[in-house]
Amino acid sequence: MTRFPEEWEILWIEPLVKPTLFKWLKNPRAIFRKHSNIRIASVPFLPMFDQYELFRKLNDMLAVLLIKFYMRIFLIKNPVLLLYNPRFAPAIGKLDESLVCFDYVDDLTEFTGVPKWFERYLDLAIYKADLVFVVSQVLFEKVADKKKERVFLLTNGVDVDHFSKALKDVELPSVLERMRRPAIGYVGVLEDWIDFRLLKSIAARYRDYSIVLIGPAHPRVRKDVEELGSFPNVFFLGKVSYETLPNYLKGIDLCIIPFKINNLTQAANPIKVYEYLASGKRIVSSAIPEIEKLDVVKIARNMDEFTSRISESLSEPADAVRFLKIANLNTWDQKARDMLSLIESGLRIKSPRHD
Repeated sequence: MTRFPEEWEILWIEPLVKPTLFKWLKNPRAIFRKHSNIRIASVPFLPMFDQYELFRKLNDMLAVLLIKFYMRIFLIKNPVLLLYNPRFAPAIGKLDESLVCFDYVDDLTEFTGVPKWFERYLDLAIYKADLVFVVSQVLFEKVADKKKERVFLLTNGVDVDHFSKALKDVELPSVLERMRRPAIGYVGVLEDWIDFRLLKSIAARYRDYSIVLIGPAHPRVRKDVEELGSFPNVFFLGKVSYETLPNYLKGIDLCIIPFKINNLTQAANPIKVYEYLASGKRIVSSAIPEIEKLDVVKIARNMDEFTSRISESLSEPADAVRFLKIANLNTWDQKARDMLSLIESGLRIKSPRHD
């Protein structure tokens, strides 16, 4: 959004979930925020109520009314809707919008805990959108039969200027200075799509290396995290700020993407692979189709291959120039330009609505 034209008036609607709700109750003015030309507003959205169809419909109606109210406040007419969360799909066709785009970035129904009724909202978003943007070929093929020529593959990207700081003289966090090298690192949330058996295998095989895990851990994987934590060479650093990520990546010798292979991950296009590349890091990854397209990443199809690829990669010099070149082909700026071009084309065509 920050890369769209500065003259655009952008209204970003976020669901008012429990953590945000508590902040809002303390300071009701926090329901409105502004970042540059982007106005951020919240609507009540409590998942605990969504398990009941009646409450879902009430939530839908309230969301539409509030969005219309915000549009009136900010004098917004005939907006371009860029939908990221299908939960807001019932608003399509009710806001006098000029174009509807759905940014489909994950196979959403494959996440753990997603209820069956959510599929209806996803189908509605795909069906009613004028344009659908997807991040992987797997998602493209999943949507193509429904949207024909109206689905477009736009990969994820990276802020190269930010992450390439890891190649410069930035300060190394003290926790990394004290670690034994080489350091093998993973940056991202620890969730049930992470192959913890693989991580344990890596920690056991490379006991003289440091295994660095940066990011929060979901409660559902607490047992796996505890078991992995029994290895003395495994370090959980938790969540760190986006601003300091290049500092941490500077102290890592090789980055990994240890994903399980399932319907969710096969449709993914992990942003972290581009962040690693922009940081000049060698990478070993599970066989994710979109990552397999990057010939600088070593791909592993099983546990033994993965641990072997680590040794192979560390024995080779990091080709930071080549890595940066590939990262520069996958930037957020480029995705924004591509998306903007498609939106402008869609507005010119003025596709018929599908109400």
